[in-house]
Amino acid sequence: MQSSFTECQPIKGPEWKWPSDDFPQSDLYHAKISSTLYESFVINYDCNKARTYIEKLINETLPNTTPGAQNQLLPAQAGGIPGFVCVAYPDAIGRAYGGECRSGLVRFAWNYNVIWKGVQSGVEGRTSGSNFEPMAEVEYDTVLTPLGNGRYQLFVANASGIGSIDSFTWAAPPQLTITAVTGATGGPTCDQDGNSISCNGKLAPPKCLCTGSGGSVTITFTATGAVPEIRNGVPIVQGLSWSYMHVTAMTPVPRLIPDVAAQAKKNNV
Repeated sequence: MQSSFTECQPIKGPEWKWPSDDFPQSDLYHAKISSTLYESFVINYDCNKARTYIEKLINETLPNTTPGAQNQLLPAQAGGIPGFVCVAYPDAIGRAYGGECRSGLVRFAWNYNVIWKGVQSGVEGRTSGSNFEPMAEVEYDTVLTPLGNGRYQLFVANASGIGSIDSFTWAAPPQLTITAVTGATGGPTCDQDGNSISCNGKLAPPKCLCTGSGGSVTITFTATGAVPEIRNGVPIVQGLSWSYMHVTAMTPVPRLIPDVAAQAKKNNV
């Protein structure tokens, strides 16, 4: 039997708030994310029937309110759904802001792109074992380019399945000491914050995770400390890839951002 996937209309409900992410090396450490809309989808099921159950679930306070805790809700339990085994995750105040319910090949889920599961991130360049990311992960592309004479260019693009990046802080590599932010193009405003650069302003989410279609900003700044090594007449600066970006606020989209071009075309995005 071929499964039938349907993205449903967003569900409006009580405001959910991102669980407290207290891992200092996480991309979303203490990030501010909230919404009154809930993404939902079904597999081999009806959106309207799922909506009725989801509207009940998102008003439930879960038994285990620890951030990232997996709460299993059985049909006979308080808060359970007849005929379904559900797994739900608590938001900052313990309500079931995201999860899924299954019955054989039938499945429905809500806020799947922003479920925070405390799963370690294996993204290259980040400390293994100390990064904990949501289901869709908060991904971004950064490119740091030396321009010469102590000038640098930083390119940041949103590649996240969660939504828009509203503010972030980029910490410079340890070899660099930032002296000034000299410009920013693309929307957000950016300023020096110690040896970091803080930016405020939306970077739009990508239309598809398969393309570089997310919003971006290009920042120019000056810094001291990195001394290039000349190899075959070419200046090479070692170690500039080990910078760190911390996303401090996001606005989630109440839908699943497609990760293949065919799905993006089907969704007319």
